[in-house]
Amino acid sequence: MTPAASNDTDDPSPTKPIRYTFPKAARMPAGGPYAQVFQQRKAVSDATITLNAGPNGLKWHRLGLGVAKKMFRKAVARNRAKRLIREAFRLERPNFGGGLDLVIRPKVRELTLEDLRRSLRTLVPKAERKFGPNPTSGATRQEPQRPKPDTENSTGEDVP
Repeated sequence: MTPAASNDTDDPSPTKPIRYTFPKAARMPAGGPYAQVFQQRKAVSDATITLNAGPNGLKWHRLGLGVAKKMFRKAVARNRAKRLIREAFRLERPNFGGGLDLVIRPKVRELTLEDLRRSLRTLVPKAERKFGPNPTSGATRQEPQRPKPDTENSTGEDVP
Protein backbone atom coordinates (compact mmCIF):
# COMPACT_ATOMS: atom_id res chain seq x y z
CA MET A 1 0.00 0.00 0.00
CA THR A 2 1.40 3.35 -0.96
CA PRO A 3 1.44 6.28 1.51
CA ALA A 4 -1.06 8.19 -0.63
CA ALA A 5 -3.52 5.30 -0.48
CA SER A 6 -3.49 4.91 3.31
CA ASN A 7 -6.83 5.16 5.08
CA ASP A 8 -7.89 6.94 8.26
CA THR A 9 -7.30 3.89 10.48
CA ASP A 10 -3.54 4.13 9.89
CA ASP A 11 -3.42 7.75 11.07
CA PRO A 12 -1.89 7.97 14.58
CA SER A 13 -3.27 11.48 15.16
CA PRO A 14 -6.24 12.05 17.49
CA THR A 15 -9.58 11.11 16.04
CA LYS A 16 -11.45 14.35 16.68
CA PRO A 17 -10.12 17.81 17.41
CA ILE A 18 -11.52 19.60 20.45
CA ARG A 19 -14.32 21.97 19.47
CA TYR A 20 -14.55 25.17 21.47
CA THR A 21 -18.17 26.02 20.78
CA PHE A 22 -21.02 27.48 22.80
CA PRO A 23 -24.25 26.10 21.29
CA LYS A 24 -27.75 27.11 22.33
CA ALA A 25 -28.13 23.81 24.20
CA ALA A 26 -25.36 24.95 26.57
CA ARG A 27 -27.30 28.09 27.57
CA MET A 28 -29.85 28.15 30.36
CA PRO A 29 -33.28 29.37 29.26
CA ALA A 30 -34.72 32.33 31.17
CA GLY A 31 -37.06 31.73 34.08
CA GLY A 32 -37.61 28.34 35.67
CA PRO A 33 -34.10 26.84 35.71
CA TYR A 34 -32.68 29.95 37.40
CA ALA A 35 -35.27 29.78 40.15
CA GLN A 36 -34.52 26.07 40.72
CA VAL A 37 -30.77 26.68 40.97
CA PHE A 38 -31.13 29.59 43.40
CA GLN A 39 -33.75 27.76 45.46
CA GLN A 40 -31.34 24.87 46.11
CA ARG A 41 -28.73 27.26 47.57
CA LYS A 42 -25.78 25.16 46.41
CA ALA A 43 -22.81 27.37 45.68
CA VAL A 44 -19.03 27.35 45.51
CA SER A 45 -16.97 30.51 45.21
CA ASP A 46 -13.55 32.10 45.14
CA ALA A 47 -12.34 35.69 45.05
CA THR A 48 -13.55 36.26 41.47
CA ILE A 49 -16.91 34.53 41.05
CA THR A 50 -19.70 32.68 42.83
CA LEU A 51 -20.96 29.60 41.04
CA ASN A 52 -24.46 28.35 41.90
CA ALA A 53 -25.20 24.83 40.69
CA GLY A 54 -28.13 22.48 40.36
CA PRO A 55 -28.76 19.25 38.45
CA ASN A 56 -30.31 19.57 34.99
CA GLY A 57 -30.73 15.92 33.90
CA LEU A 58 -28.65 16.42 30.75
CA LYS A 59 -25.25 15.08 29.71
CA TRP A 60 -23.77 18.58 29.51
CA HIS A 61 -23.58 21.70 31.65
CA ARG A 62 -25.69 24.76 30.89
CA LEU A 63 -24.46 28.27 31.64
CA GLY A 64 -26.53 31.01 33.22
CA LEU A 65 -25.34 34.53 33.99
CA GLY A 66 -26.16 36.65 37.01
CA VAL A 67 -24.54 40.03 36.38
CA ALA A 68 -26.04 42.57 38.77
CA LYS A 69 -26.82 46.15 37.84
CA LYS A 70 -25.74 47.10 41.36
CA MET A 71 -22.17 46.00 40.61
CA PHE A 72 -21.99 47.07 36.93
CA ARG A 73 -24.00 50.29 36.68
CA LYS A 74 -23.51 50.88 32.95
CA ALA A 75 -24.95 48.47 30.38
CA VAL A 76 -21.65 48.46 28.51
CA ALA A 77 -19.85 47.14 31.61
CA ARG A 78 -22.56 44.50 32.26
CA ASN A 79 -22.40 43.29 28.67
CA ARG A 80 -18.61 43.11 28.75
CA ALA A 81 -18.73 41.04 31.95
CA LYS A 82 -21.24 38.67 30.33
CA ARG A 83 -19.10 38.33 27.20
CA LEU A 84 -16.01 37.52 29.27
CA ILE A 85 -17.85 34.90 31.34
CA ARG A 86 -19.32 33.26 28.22
CA GLU A 87 -15.90 33.22 26.53
CA ALA A 88 -14.20 31.67 29.57
CA PHE A 89 -16.93 29.00 29.78
CA ARG A 90 -16.67 28.30 26.04
CA LEU A 91 -12.92 27.77 26.25
CA GLU A 92 -13.07 25.57 29.37
CA ARG A 93 -16.22 23.61 28.48
CA PRO A 94 -14.42 20.62 26.86
CA ASN A 95 -12.66 19.97 30.20
CA PHE A 96 -15.90 19.62 32.19
CA GLY A 97 -18.31 16.76 32.77
CA GLY A 98 -22.03 17.34 32.55
CA GLY A 99 -25.39 17.35 34.23
CA LEU A 100 -25.43 20.72 36.02
CA ASP A 101 -26.98 24.11 35.49
CA LEU A 102 -24.31 26.66 36.43
CA VAL A 103 -25.18 30.26 37.26
CA ILE A 104 -22.09 32.44 37.49
CA ARG A 105 -22.14 35.73 39.39
CA PRO A 106 -19.04 37.96 39.39
CA LYS A 107 -17.74 39.23 42.73
CA VAL A 108 -15.26 41.82 41.40
CA ARG A 109 -15.68 44.71 38.99
CA GLU A 110 -12.37 44.19 37.21
CA LEU A 111 -12.75 40.87 35.39
CA THR A 112 -10.09 39.34 33.18
CA LEU A 113 -10.41 36.32 30.94
CA GLU A 114 -7.45 34.62 32.63
CA ASP A 115 -8.95 35.05 36.12
CA LEU A 116 -12.32 33.73 34.97
CA ARG A 117 -10.77 30.69 33.29
CA ARG A 118 -8.72 29.94 36.39
CA SER A 119 -11.81 30.22 38.58
CA LEU A 120 -13.85 27.97 36.31
CA ARG A 121 -11.07 25.35 36.21
CA THR A 122 -11.19 25.10 40.01
CA LEU A 123 -14.87 25.72 40.80
CA VAL A 124 -16.67 23.65 38.17
CA PRO A 125 -14.96 20.35 39.14
CA LYS A 126 -15.64 21.19 42.78
CA ALA A 127 -19.33 21.77 41.97
CA GLU A 128 -19.43 18.53 39.97
CA ARG A 129 -18.10 16.59 42.97
CA LYS A 130 -20.38 18.28 45.49
CA PHE A 131 -23.62 18.77 43.58
CA GLY A 132 -23.52 16.45 40.58
CA PRO A 133 -25.97 13.63 39.93
CA ASN A 134 -23.85 11.24 42.01
CA PRO A 135 -22.15 13.42 44.63
CA THR A 136 -19.18 11.82 46.33
CA SER A 137 -19.04 14.17 49.30
CA GLY A 138 -21.06 16.79 51.10
CA ALA A 139 -24.29 16.78 53.07
CA THR A 140 -26.36 15.29 50.23
CA ARG A 141 -24.47 12.01 50.29
CA GLN A 142 -26.44 9.00 51.50
CA GLU A 143 -24.86 5.89 52.90
CA PRO A 144 -25.80 2.64 51.18
CA GLN A 145 -28.44 0.54 52.89
CA ARG A 146 -27.07 -2.54 54.58
CA PRO A 147 -29.20 -5.67 54.50
CA LYS A 148 -30.68 -6.69 57.81
CA PRO A 149 -29.29 -9.95 59.20
CA ASP A 150 -31.65 -12.88 58.91
CA THR A 151 -33.08 -13.82 62.28
CA GLU A 152 -35.39 -16.45 60.85
CA ASN A 153 -34.74 -19.35 58.53
CA SER A 154 -36.96 -20.20 55.56
CA THR A 155 -39.43 -22.14 57.73
CA GLY A 156 -40.16 -19.12 59.91
CA GLU A 157 -38.36 -20.44 63.00
CA ASP A 158 -35.84 -18.33 64.95
CA VAL A 159 -32.22 -19.02 64.14
CA PRO A 160 -29.97 -19.51 67.21
